[in-house]
Amino acid sequence: FMMVKNYAIRDLRAYPQSIHFGENESQVKQNVTLNFTVINESSDEHGGNLPSSPIVEIKHGNQVVWRSSVSISPGQSRKMSVTIPDRVLRPGDNVFTVEVNPDRTILEFKPGVSDPYADNKATTSIRGVAYEKCQECMTIRNRNDWQEKWEWYEQRGVVRSSTYRRCFREETRTGSY
Repeated sequence: FMMVKNYAIRDLRAYPQSIHFGENESQVKQNVTLNFTVINESSDEHGGNLPSSPIVEIKHGNQVVWRSSVSISPGQSRKMSVTIPDRVLRPGDNVFTVEVNPDRTILEFKPGVSDPYADNKATTSIRGVAYEKCQECMTIRNRNDWQEKWEWYEQRGVVRSSTYRRCFREETRTGSY
């Protein structure tokens, strides 16, 4: 029976994955949501199943924007979703890092692994796409060589074909009373 004490961050995703800037925008304030999994690969010490609470830290660039202790039992993983309000995003890569046990206050060891802290950190980025005028859109077309022919039918009103067992009041159907 070999002792293991190791934390890891996996499956880091940022939303939105990219952001497009308007014509005169150099930055945008945006809520950013990070989804990730915190893993406690530790073996139960002395047969006990005590959870540990390592610190998890989120950085935007080099700035810490979220920090909290996360309770997680040995051998378990915990999916997390953290929304950080009003992040200033710029064109290019906006880098976000999630790290468990960043201060190394909890000693980690994993047999056969030289750096047990290597899997403590995960990095992702939100792509900021600068405004570019669409060159293709600016091209003037003087001829129409489409082969397709379209027929357009317009129908007014709501088309509905179903049977009702009983009549509902309008308020009941929409969910508001």
